Amino acid sequence: GLGGGVQWLQHDLPTAGIVYVNLAFDLGAVEREDVPLLSLFASCLKQNGLTTGEDFVAVAERIGATTGGVGASVVSSVVPGQEEPQAHMIMQGKAMASQAAELGTAMGDLLLHANLDNPTRVSTLVGSMVANMESSVLGAGHAMCMTRLNASVDLAGWMDEQLGGVSALQHLRALQ
Repeated sequence: GLGGGVQWLQHDLPTAGIVYVNLAFDLGAVEREDVPLLSLFASCLKQNGLTTGEDFVAVAERIGATTGGVGASVVSSVVPGQEEPQAHMIMQGKAMASQAAELGTAMGDLLLHANLDNPTRVSTLVGSMVANMESSVLGAGHAMCMTRLNASVDLAGWMDEQLGGVSALQHLRALQ
């Protein structure tokens, strides 16, 4: 480990000179009423620009020019023998080994300097997320029904519903 509760895992794999980085942040301390906001938060990290003055277009261009991409998402999973599910925000990125430093800088900038105080941009993101979720209902309605049903089975199901089910859609619509 790296100390301070940070766990470091490294796997040497033949990747043709591409470095893959996955950072997992434990979301166990997030209050339940805030769970529906986690997907929006993950989107805001990359799509709102930086407090250093770099707007979201410049950030996207820099990341696109120097890496193979950076993204963030929220996942939850059941751990055998535990009542509470594990929830993590995963930030993943990849780059050529020669540009690993740029990848680290980009990921650090997004985590430390994301502009979360831009209501116009957040409103645009919410609208986009609502439109994407609504358009997926037709093709993946059965999956949304299963997610909704699983929400009554256990806490992990409830969390999945809050993050990407009908409840998530309703919550995002309420933010519009």
